[in-house]
Amino acid sequence: MKAQQFFLRTILLCLGLAATAAAQIRMMPLGNSLTDGDGSSNGGGYRFHLYNALSNANLDFDFVGSLQGGTGFPDTDHEGHGGFRADQLDVQIYLTNNPADAVFLEIGTNDISVAESAAQVKADIEAVVDAIHNFDAKIEIYLGTLIPRQDDNAKQAVTDALNALLPGLVSAKSSAGYRIFLVDHAALFKANPNWKTELMSDDLHPNDAGYGLMAQQWFTSYVTNTGSNVTQFADDFSGGVLSTAWAAHPAYKVENGELRNTSSTDAFDQFIAAPTVITNANVVEFKYGTQSDFIGRAYTGAALMLDAASTTASGYLIFHNSEFKLVRLYTVENGVPKVKVDEADTQAPDPDAGDTFRVEWNTDNDGHHFCVYINGVRDACLNDANKLQGNAAKLYAGVMINGNSNNAIDDFYTAKVTDSTPPAAVTDLKVSEVAALAMTLEWTAPGDDGNTGTARSYHLRYSTSPISSNNFNNATPAPNLPPPSPAGTRQSFAIGGLNSGTTYYFALKTTDEFGNVSELSNVASAATPALNLFTDNFNRPGPELGSQWSTTPDMKIVKGTVQNKAADDIWSAAIYKAVKNPIAVSFRWGPHVTAYGTNWCGLLVMANGTNTSTVDGYMVQRYDEGGKTRLWRLANGKFVGVIDEGNSFAPDPKAGSEMKVVMRSDASGHHFDVYIDDVFDRSLTDPQKVEGNASPVYAGFYVESTLDSLNAIDSFTAGVLPAAPGALVKESGDNQTKPVGQQLPQPLVVTLLDKLGNPMPGQIINFVVAAGSATVNNPPAADEHVRLEAEHGQITSPLETRNDPEAANGKYIVYPVGRNEDASATFTFAITRSGDYRIWTRSAKTGSQPGSWTISVDGKPDFVYDVFQGTTNGSWTWDLLSERGNGGATVPQFDPKIINFSAGTHTIEFKARWEDTKLDKILITDDSGYIPNGKEEVGYLTDASGVASAKVTLGATIGNVQINAVHGTLPPVIFTATATVGLPDSLVLAGGSGQSGPAGKALAQPLKVKVTDSFGNP
Repeated sequence: MKAQQFFLRTILLCLGLAATAAAQIRMMPLGNSLTDGDGSSNGGGYRFHLYNALSNANLDFDFVGSLQGGTGFPDTDHEGHGGFRADQLDVQIYLTNNPADAVFLEIGTNDISVAESAAQVKADIEAVVDAIHNFDAKIEIYLGTLIPRQDDNAKQAVTDALNALLPGLVSAKSSAGYRIFLVDHAALFKANPNWKTELMSDDLHPNDAGYGLMAQQWFTSYVTNTGSNVTQFADDFSGGVLSTAWAAHPAYKVENGELRNTSSTDAFDQFIAAPTVITNANVVEFKYGTQSDFIGRAYTGAALMLDAASTTASGYLIFHNSEFKLVRLYTVENGVPKVKVDEADTQAPDPDAGDTFRVEWNTDNDGHHFCVYINGVRDACLNDANKLQGNAAKLYAGVMINGNSNNAIDDFYTAKVTDSTPPAAVTDLKVSEVAALAMTLEWTAPGDDGNTGTARSYHLRYSTSPISSNNFNNATPAPNLPPPSPAGTRQSFAIGGLNSGTTYYFALKTTDEFGNVSELSNVASAATPALNLFTDNFNRPGPELGSQWSTTPDMKIVKGTVQNKAADDIWSAAIYKAVKNPIAVSFRWGPHVTAYGTNWCGLLVMANGTNTSTVDGYMVQRYDEGGKTRLWRLANGKFVGVIDEGNSFAPDPKAGSEMKVVMRSDASGHHFDVYIDDVFDRSLTDPQKVEGNASPVYAGFYVESTLDSLNAIDSFTAGVLPAAPGALVKESGDNQTKPVGQQLPQPLVVTLLDKLGNPMPGQIINFVVAAGSATVNNPPAADEHVRLEAEHGQITSPLETRNDPEAANGKYIVYPVGRNEDASATFTFAITRSGDYRIWTRSAKTGSQPGSWTISVDGKPDFVYDVFQGTTNGSWTWDLLSERGNGGATVPQFDPKIINFSAGTHTIEFKARWEDTKLDKILITDDSGYIPNGKEEVGYLTDASGVASAKVTLGATIGNVQINAVHGTLPPVIFTATATVGLPDSLVLAGGSGQSGPAGKALAQPLKVKVTDSFGNP
């Protein structure tokens, strides 16, 4: 424990956390063999423990004296003269040779041993006190009562009588101007009913635990009476009783070297224990004791910012509640938890006995802020913006443990530290993705101190006006921000709930755990699209339009366009069922459309259903033969007249032109604004609102027959206003089975619909492993770059998958040192559009030899790829894949590889060539200017059809797996899978070896072997 306390102090100092400087205090331990340390294991007695307590408090001191003794601590000076009586101490000589600012006086035991009376011993002690004061009246005298003895009852009676006289002596001397304080060792020893066995090494001398108690008493009295600026305090509860440095509820007891709440009352109420010797701390830490269980730890917390060190104090209670997987912050009023101020899901694993709970807190204009760590892992950061408690000038901190539980803490530590270095300002904030209602921001994490360490929190704000340092606090704060990652890490965050068709500005500041705030970041901006757009380009064989459409039998896909193939001269409809309540629709004419042909088609809008035979609604027609744009009424699937028409103002359409209609309704009617190639054409109105009053309504188009490609439709788009999420629907991927370590053959697929039933593109779906052993693979990217995790390839031995927190997804592959067998990793991927592609790898290569791979794309001839162009780089770095040449002018030594991919499925194989060549990730792009950065991790964003999918790799453990797809507050979609045992990998002896017996007889024991897969599953 003491080593740990010193370690904590060292770390704090190394971080630059400053304590208040003061002049060095010279302290003289004065007395007999109890000061010398007889009976202690290291010969240092209480001096060893007092040295640690004073050091842990960051006090500048020096033990002084003519004697030295003890091991395990560097300052062993003292004036502890074994066998001495009070009248034998020569204070004049001691102080002349070693001047002191404070004297710790423990004397009188030997006086009683030679049958002196209590009055005589008291007089001799008074003479020592007078000598100290007369030498230097500024010296502080800490006079200890005598610890109990067990050699003789009569002598113990004299000891008790002497101890009863000492308070009067101290009071009289203090009234006379002496700087003297009583330190009651006797009471603390007797508070332990087992003091004789637990605190004593012989009849007169304490053991280590007893000396530890004495040290705590000296320390508490010193820091209390001198007003020392104690900046750290630690207690390992090794003394058997709670020291007087604490103010605690009587139910708190020290048992087996740990602090426990022994009450049977099932509540936190007034169960406070707080050190009195340190104020205004901002760090509390303790270990969960070995006597605690799951429930006990779940209701053990820190009492913070208390207005007093008492059981009726007011302040805060914060604890990691393992039972509900929440970190909770309550106000405490008069010792009782009252208001739940904040809570957050736990991020760290639930603690076990021996694990460390730590809280760091600070205050600024935005409130009180608390960050919880379990074993150094950030658990949660909570806030009280209203500062309901913790506003007194002097505040205390300690622990609060619910009674009636198996609880205990050990190694308590608290400190007040300062840090004036703020995090660095973020300089690369950018909008990386834009959807209808959401934007994704990316930046590089700064540090806790400049660009070093890990900061505490981000403050990201956004506005529809430019942001500056002057108006940052007026902008809208983004909720649920991620905690900062270590400095240099790329981070991202998606902000939803934005308005469509709006430009937004973003900026952030970063705060460390002590409230230092960075300068404002650069300002990023982007605009949301006006609508959610859903497009069908009919780029498929057909001839039917597909399940998203309702059509008459005559409407067919022909060479990527929709044509009416009816033999008779009729109008036929196609209604787009995939989108409800569109407010903007458009189609684009095909490549062979003529000016004449554009007259004989139109947009179907505000259709009351999807049955083409009975539909009611409107059709908008651009009839340039008459120079008119018309609004037709449809009833029961038939045209029943023109409701409105007028002159066309836009240029006449041609092949490839787009016709768009934007709908709006108000008290004056339904209005239809028509555009040709984004040029306003005219507005049409139905003042009676004869149609279009149902909900939902749909859209589509009409095409007249007999013209084939001359009036064909090349694409159709419907735009809807974003609506709130309505449902998350399971599409496919449930109930799959695969051996451990394998990827499930089918992705998990869901569709996100809004409250109107429309797909919601660009929304974030989280796929979370809720039970069992599995990993959700990195999601596909909305930017159409192909990203492949190296460990997700088809890997052959001896290539290995290894862990590294700096690798994307935490894993990479490598050919191990010392092997020479062939091995490869093959990746299968999909290309959505044909073109020239470049391939990047996120690689690392240590050592003196460069790394390389043999590459084969789609089974074509191999070529050699020299990683980092034949150099080494031990850090994960993106490298453009190249082909080794002969170094000539036409075949360079390192020629960047450009590969022409057609749309469809492809493979790339990496064949091992050199050991210790590490591969983390592959990125394939047709953007020649794109340079990958960081880990290139992307979110699960729904596509244009509202669909999101995730691939899952089973873990090492057989059994059932549950993966939940989650979006906001919608009920999760639950997928299940089963991990079965893998292929046999190991055959080991399990029993029966080494037997002997008569020939012809069966051996007594069967011969047994155990077969397991590569993960150890039988």
